[in-house]
Amino acid sequence: WHAKKLLGKIKDVIEEGYDRKALQSIPHLTLLDIDFYKLRLKPLLGQWMLEWFYQHHPLEELDDSTALWYILSEDSEKVKLAARSVIAHVSDDHMKMINLARD
Repeated sequence: WHAKKLLGKIKDVIEEGYDRKALQSIPHLTLLDIDFYKLRLKPLLGQWMLEWFYQHHPLEELDDSTALWYILSEDSEKVKLAARSVIAHVSDDHMKMINLARD
């Protein structure tokens, strides 16, 4: 149920992006406003990534807020703090997937 609700929010924000001219739909979804992405879409995509990740690679020791903080933060000091916690709780392969989500 949570995944469907989250997808609905992502859809709504994408529609909002079209209305605000922050996103373009033709010929494909194109980002036109990086601030819109960082403030409105990226947090939802980070949650979606965690939803997918936990469905395929359950990690009971790593809490969502720490993982999401690591994925979304742009402050290098905060990233370093969160990274210590993430690294302590995940395998090398899981860390690679989480780092891909940061990019």
